[in-house]
Amino acid sequence: MTVIHDSKANPIFEFPEVDSKRVMPTKVQESVLPSGAASEAKQDDIITELERKADLTETQPISVEELPLPSGAATSVRQQPPVTTPTAHNVNLTNANIEYAFDVPANTREIRFRCRTLFDVRFAWEEGKAGGSNSPYLTLPAGSDYWSDNNNLEDQTLYFSSSTAGVVVEIERWSA
Repeated sequence: MTVIHDSKANPIFEFPEVDSKRVMPTKVQESVLPSGAASEAKQDDIITELERKADLTETQPISVEELPLPSGAATSVRQQPPVTTPTAHNVNLTNANIEYAFDVPANTREIRFRCRTLFDVRFAWEEGKAGGSNSPYLTLPAGSDYWSDNNNLEDQTLYFSSSTAGVVVEIERWSA
């Protein structure tokens, strides 16, 4: 028998020896089960008790109207239609540090944009922020994409600017 001791040399666990085939002889009937552990007899009692308590004639609601959903839960009425129509746009940032606007069309659900060349681009959802580097604005680092999905953008405008003239911002957007 192998015994594991705590730091004060008190035995805390005993392992039976294993034979040459690395098999540890175990007899479940002889093992010590904790108080209240499941045994075959106890499982039968539990199943009998559950069957006695169950109302097998009870049915579950099958329509959305009958389901007891929590307040604000997602239902088909609250779901956005699938995004199906991709459209490409380009915004030419002809001059450096000048703000250029892109009016986001109604029903835009997803939008992605990037700089065609390897330059940083500043962008903002508020006029007068990206062009003159007036906070708050965001920076799209060279070689990166901005991606936003699960939206319902209407009456929104994106403003772009770059410290380099001649930059082109490529925009992909998806609508319902």
